[in-house]
Amino acid sequence: MKSILSILLLFSFSIASGQSKFYKKNGKKVPIIGEQTLLEFDNESSINRSNVKNIEKESLIPLVLPSLIDLGFKISTELLKSNLKKFTSEFSAKQTYNNTHNYISGFKIERKIRLKNSKEENKTAFEIQVKPIKTDEMFFVFAVTSMKTLYSGAKTKSGYNANNYNIEIKLSYFDGKDIKEQTSAPIVVQLFDLENINYSFRNSDSDFRYLSDKFLLDANFTISKVEVKITEINTAKANAEKMKAIYDSYSEDLKNLTKTIVNFYVEK
Repeated sequence: MKSILSILLLFSFSIASGQSKFYKKNGKKVPIIGEQTLLEFDNESSINRSNVKNIEKESLIPLVLPSLIDLGFKISTELLKSNLKKFTSEFSAKQTYNNTHNYISGFKIERKIRLKNSKEENKTAFEIQVKPIKTDEMFFVFAVTSMKTLYSGAKTKSGYNANNYNIEIKLSYFDGKDIKEQTSAPIVVQLFDLENINYSFRNSDSDFRYLSDKFLLDANFTISKVEVKITEINTAKANAEKMKAIYDSYSEDLKNLTKTIVNFYVEK
């Protein structure tokens, strides 16, 4: 049976983002006239609402993770402000989630580009597949199941054709009165070669390697929007240590955990 896809578009031009060229794995520049980001929900890779229980708010408070701190996508923004900008490219997609049968679905994100002076259709520069996995009765995570890069928005160099990817996922929940948000710490996929078709997303036990923090699984809530920001960083100038240092610079936000718990779970 074919997957049922809810195709939702978020269209953006390079004029708006300031990006006018992409790169091949050998470092060759590819001029473009625009880019397009598509988010497709996969309703067959889902957590059905009938399998989600009502959770008492009091029982959730001791279990809440630091991931509930909303970093507001600041990590990738900081990368773009630094001297790594030339070797960094950022794109995002957001869309309303309106499936009434499923609590949350998996999704695919495609970044497409229109080459300058080309009569061909848009080419897929980047594609990622993500699925939700239920971890217990209260939480689920997102797992990266596949990814491919044919053109890099981040500058490449000959011999440096591998990128690191920061994948930040934000969910908006509706509790019947207000919208509440939760952002996961970035999923970091390292040393992903352009045009790679053999990258392993599972470990030796066949479990997925690249997981988000835990997200709330509670029938009292309805997920209303999914937002994803992806930052592409070429390893010629940016490495895991630099990304970790930027992330650690926001560790002070965790001091507000108690306040966040109250705002997220407790009705005013």
